[in-house]
Amino acid sequence: YLHLWKKNVLITVMTNGTMLDAEYVEFFKTYRPDRIRISLYGSSEEGYLYLAGHKGFEKATAAVRALQDAGIDVLVGFTPSRYMTDDYINTIRYCKEQGFKMVMADANLAHNRDNPDKDDYFLTIDETVDLLIRRSKLSGDVIPVENTPEPCGCMCEEPATGMTCNAGNCLV
Repeated sequence: YLHLWKKNVLITVMTNGTMLDAEYVEFFKTYRPDRIRISLYGSSEEGYLYLAGHKGFEKATAAVRALQDAGIDVLVGFTPSRYMTDDYINTIRYCKEQGFKMVMADANLAHNRDNPDKDDYFLTIDETVDLLIRRSKLSGDVIPVENTPEPCGCMCEEPATGMTCNAGNCLV
């Protein structure tokens, strides 16, 4: 029964990685989660300190490398904010250079648990769009305008099936 239950559960560990030493890596090799996600607060120790209010870049990146070397699925995650706009792109570059798998959130943090004195994290819509365009250019995932479907409202029917499309765009 436990075996069947375990097959249907995805276990993800989310951490800033600063306390993941060799002992934890051995633990995770034995009790393997499906994935470990490590938050990275910048592309250097200085950027990390500026955003989080404490050092941790070297420890976090060392943990990512150790977990990768142990064959454990690890993702580096980071979220754009007012305190990471310039370093956000540098962090993407750094992770690509290091061969780290990344997950890049598009939402902004409501607050910073590590440094609660910084409570003005939200970017404006224009700042967010600018940052996402810069990220897309770096990642090479910009879809040309001529390849995007025309909007046809929030609900449209596909004539052959009568099924509705709630995506706001359709190719009918």
